[in-house]
Amino acid sequence: MEAYAYVRYSTARQSTGDSVERQKSPLSRFEDRYGVRIKETFVDAGVSSFRGDNIKKGQFRSLLDKIENKEIVAGDFIVLESIDRVSRQELNKTASQLYAILEKGIKIYTTNDEKLYSLEDKSRDLENYLMIGLIAKRANEESETKSKRRKSAWRKVHNEAKESGKAFSNSRVHYGYKLVDGKYQIVEDEAEEIRQLFDLIINEGVYNAVAEVNKTAKRKWTASNVYKLMRSKAVVGYLRRQETVDGKREFREYIPDFYPAIIDEFTFRRAEQAIARRKTNKVSGRNTEAYTNIFRHTAYCDKCGSKMIYTKKQKASGKYKYYYLFCNEGKEKGTGCRNTIDYAYVLHKFCEKIFLATAFNAEDIPSHASLINALAKLLSNKKDIEKAKQQRELENKLAKEEMTEANLQRMIDNLEEIPPNYVLKKLSNTEKEIEGLKTKLTLIEEQVGLEMDSLSDFMTMLRSKKGRADINNFLIANNITFSLTSEKVDTVAREYSDPATQKLFYKLEGKRAKKTEITMKITIEGETFVDNFYKEDIDLDEYALADMSQLEKI
Repeated sequence: MEAYAYVRYSTARQSTGDSVERQKSPLSRFEDRYGVRIKETFVDAGVSSFRGDNIKKGQFRSLLDKIENKEIVAGDFIVLESIDRVSRQELNKTASQLYAILEKGIKIYTTNDEKLYSLEDKSRDLENYLMIGLIAKRANEESETKSKRRKSAWRKVHNEAKESGKAFSNSRVHYGYKLVDGKYQIVEDEAEEIRQLFDLIINEGVYNAVAEVNKTAKRKWTASNVYKLMRSKAVVGYLRRQETVDGKREFREYIPDFYPAIIDEFTFRRAEQAIARRKTNKVSGRNTEAYTNIFRHTAYCDKCGSKMIYTKKQKASGKYKYYYLFCNEGKEKGTGCRNTIDYAYVLHKFCEKIFLATAFNAEDIPSHASLINALAKLLSNKKDIEKAKQQRELENKLAKEEMTEANLQRMIDNLEEIPPNYVLKKLSNTEKEIEGLKTKLTLIEEQVGLEMDSLSDFMTMLRSKKGRADINNFLIANNITFSLTSEKVDTVAREYSDPATQKLFYKLEGKRAKKTEITMKITIEGETFVDNFYKEDIDLDEYALADMSQLEKI
């Protein structure tokens, strides 16, 4: 015959008070009375029995497992302060749990009233059942009342936050803010970090943004920090309200204008859209340290259709670097495709196209009229300042209305009865407002353009990290793609069919008769433009692209 004690307290405050000592002190009296020593004590620290957490995953679960494994057997004792230490759940759940223990011949002893529960004396079955039931019912009602009071108090402080922006003790002070006299204020140097972070997320993605910001940040940013920051929406002024339901934290609503906004809704939505776009497109590869490759996610192998990946090679002496676009399918999966293009020559040809589109009209060069029209249309597609301002305002309004709609919908979902008419009317009006804002946005929606008017502007952009990022975003946003291939060709044999003439030119040209022909197909708005050129005929100095390593320094 052995005895096992169970002690439980539900809050950290109780652990520093007398809860544990109060429950353990009477154990010696039990030992003296029944002549049985406590073999093991199970302690559930900071675990509530109202929702049955201790039975599901606490130390009481371990005690039940010992009963199931027959380590605790008929004739043994379970010693506890009171029935409510085991469970404060509904009457039927508590009574069923305890009776399952008693039916195995195990006795339950409660120290607060020194009462022994056992099924050995059948004449006391009804008394045992009633006592367990009454104590369990009282404990459950007390916990239910406490829970309602806590929820009521919690809703009160949240309502105060919602109505007046009043901070409460459990509201978190997010990075970028400080609490002064009950009001939140922006910490400007931290806020500037956050603004820089969001700008970089839009242009370069989360991981590159984190790496860049961490070079000068006060705190250590991680991708996880970023996603938590975006989920909280604190930087645009929202408080994310949650409630505990069945022991789990559940999201209820966003309370607007609780914090002063560090960034506006427009920027926040752009960052969300950029993250979603990258996930949807499932783009691979990474930004280089200086974002050198402007054709990232837009260049494809014309032989097999796979993406062209950017890389660089350096001579053993370290003197020269070579920059290439190579077929990812062939290199990664070994399919046999060895398509490799010298990056500088593709960039040179694209600069040439930009020059044509910015310096000439279509009628000036009929042979390139279609390309000039297509590219010039996109390059001149810069947002008018007034339209850009209008779009930003509409985006901000739309985000707030959508948040209101989501909060109203959650409120309705959580109501057990039919929602009041004023709630339904508010939801209807909000839905109409959202549709109207979306219509207005559609009317002013424009494709992404480049803020440039000449080749000189383009070259200036090319020589800065942000500029290259903007060019890459421009190509991706407007779905401009490049299909590339290269091959060694015999230019003499291609141009002259007469053997005598070929022999003459082979003598004149020597090794120069063999050239690398690059084919570049540019697709703009569904129309494809083909350009074939010999690598050896290109003068990279024309656009100052002879030393590509300079792009990594700026």
